[in-house]
Amino acid sequence: MRTVLLILGSLTLLFVVAGASQLFAGPAPNSCLPNSIFLLAGSFVVLLLIIFFCQYHLSIDDESLSELMETNEILERKLEQSEKEKQSFATLPLEDPSPVLRIDKQGKILFANNASLSLLWNWKKYIGEEVPKHIKEKIIHILEKGKNDEIETKVRGRILSFKVTPIVDEGYLNLYGRDVTKEKEVDEMKSEFVSLASHQLRTPLTGIQWYAQLLAKKKTGDLNKTQEGFIDEILGNVKRMVKLVEDLLNVSKMERGEKFVLNRQETDILSIVREVISNHRREAEKNNVTITTSPWCGESCLFRVDKEKIVQAFDNIIDNAIIYSQDGGKIEILCHNKNDSIDFFIKDYGIGIPQKQQVLVFDRFYRADNAKQKHPSGTGLGLYLAKAIIEKHGGKIGFISDEGKGTTFYVFLPKDGKNNKAKIKTGFLKKPGS
Repeated sequence: MRTVLLILGSLTLLFVVAGASQLFAGPAPNSCLPNSIFLLAGSFVVLLLIIFFCQYHLSIDDESLSELMETNEILERKLEQSEKEKQSFATLPLEDPSPVLRIDKQGKILFANNASLSLLWNWKKYIGEEVPKHIKEKIIHILEKGKNDEIETKVRGRILSFKVTPIVDEGYLNLYGRDVTKEKEVDEMKSEFVSLASHQLRTPLTGIQWYAQLLAKKKTGDLNKTQEGFIDEILGNVKRMVKLVEDLLNVSKMERGEKFVLNRQETDILSIVREVISNHRREAEKNNVTITTSPWCGESCLFRVDKEKIVQAFDNIIDNAIIYSQDGGKIEILCHNKNDSIDFFIKDYGIGIPQKQQVLVFDRFYRADNAKQKHPSGTGLGLYLAKAIIEKHGGKIGFISDEGKGTTFYVFLPKDGKNNKAKIKTGFLKKPGS
């Protein structure tokens, strides 16, 4: 372009000089004035060509500059993204002895540290490929929920547990693994021991209960007031021991992966709950606690449930409400009968549950600190089993609590017996102290 402009500029200068010399020097022999005018006109034409080429060149430069700026912006964004990914990957420990993975929302492996190589070999996968289908389904579900979770997988006889942290905005998950094989083996040994011990305890406890009942019924003769008090204490403690044994056996079965079988029969759920409440009134009176059941939701409501297990679930919840109520306190038990479900609310004004410990309430053997102080002999199994029973019936169980003011547990049971995802109307669920 510069060469063209140089040539045109030279021609213009030549035409101007030649035309001007002829115009002012006068006509030469055998020449005339129009020749000088022709030279000046030619120079004008060449000047127009120069202007045209300059404008064309400038327009091209503008387009090129625009394209260049756009390209530069794209490169800057890519560089920024690359730097961000570089910094992000720098937080993942390459030499950590525990496996660490990063997987995107399509299930593609973005990063794997050295400790993860055996896992990838077991999957027959490389970085950049998708994880196995069963793992992919789990991580996509976790990413959709947007909450931390855990998954387990087996590698050459070892059990790996991964804590999965979804980074929703970026569309990937970080997986931090650890070998839990020994922990699982210890848990299995404990479960076997608990199961064996529970079976061995059941027979003598049944015998003690039977003989104590004979004494209470005065089959062997009359009893004085003191003796009757002793027999009542024996029967009460035997009853607690039998309940503990049954809880331990149920937990042991669940931990061994045995199927949680329900013996469903059409039963009036309201009469079941009323029966449980009636059985607890004497205990409530001993603890100076009042139980009220208003408003109630009708005389009867037929459900297909396992009566024995539903009794166990409500027994555990109401028993806790009594134990952890304050002296002179009260417990309100209400129910709401809806078109597709029936909801129960058990509200006490007792010690409540510390905020930081509420997430652990349904874990097996877990007891809050203030619960241990008030009732040291608890097992931490009641709510764990209650949750398993209610969820097996397709229902939900939950609570709200305020430490020092009380706790409200709610139980939702769908009438069709299926896992209904409809939300519970929790208008009753205000802070227990409010």
